[in-house]
Amino acid sequence: RELQPKVDLFLCEVDWYKVVDPALHFEDLGDHAGEMETSVMQHIASALVLPLGEAGDGSARVFRVAALRERWAWAPRQWTQVSADTGIGDPGASTPEKGREYVTAVVSRIAGFLTELAAASRDDMYQDPPGSSRARGVSSPHAARSRSSRYPENT
Repeated sequence: RELQPKVDLFLCEVDWYKVVDPALHFEDLGDHAGEMETSVMQHIASALVLPLGEAGDGSARVFRVAALRERWAWAPRQWTQVSADTGIGDPGASTPEKGREYVTAVVSRIAGFLTELAAASRDDMYQDPPGSSRARGVSSPHAARSRSSRYPENT
């Protein structure tokens, strides 16, 4: 947010692991070094993955603080205090084939996003939600104001 007003670029981020629902590809949705991450690594950099026989079962300790445990607050984890081998999720069912299928789906979806983004105008990035009164041509009782009139510091 702080950088955007200083550069003439559209800035965004993509969380690759959220692009495609991992539950469609994996049984154990562990958090770190589980089936999904291990399968992906087996596909893209198999030499960096230890044999599955050396992996732990993914058991881990959880935060004592409720907000951190419920994941609406975040803090970096002290991995050596969380699990015996830093894995949180069972990688036992991981395969390079599952990783390939998942990566292929993720890459396809990101490619579609980038294609759509490339065709979009930075000056016209927003639309009314489908089904809204404005989308149906019904005028709003509130006059639309430009961003610059609402936020004069950005002009």
